[in-house]
Amino acid sequence: MDARAPNEQLVVPIEGRFDAVRAPALDDHLQALLRAGHLEITLDLARVRYLGSSGLRMLLLAHRRQLAAGGHLTLRRVPPRILRTLQMAGFDQILTIELSPPTDETNAGGPWDG
Repeated sequence: MDARAPNEQLVVPIEGRFDAVRAPALDDHLQALLRAGHLEITLDLARVRYLGSSGLRMLLLAHRRQLAAGGHLTLRRVPPRILRTLQMAGFDQILTIELSPPTDETNAGGPWDG
């Protein structure tokens, strides 16, 4: 993780499976970012292959934490099958999902792989 200004949009690339094994570690990571003052966090899901119920739960909890702190959690570059899972769960009505990334962003580095 680099030391960028806390209020900048921070992009966290995620890859692999987003399930019961990996969701808790990502949740810890996002909580640490929030404690460090990062209110605007975007998760880049372009390389996520699977999203399980634990991943869905973690997304909802992270979303609620960001909102409570006055921030925002955004999902970006969501693969079609992951988007279908989010839609079936109704998360597309709760979370902000960007279909294409803007060009001005602060990237948190390489893919987060827990």
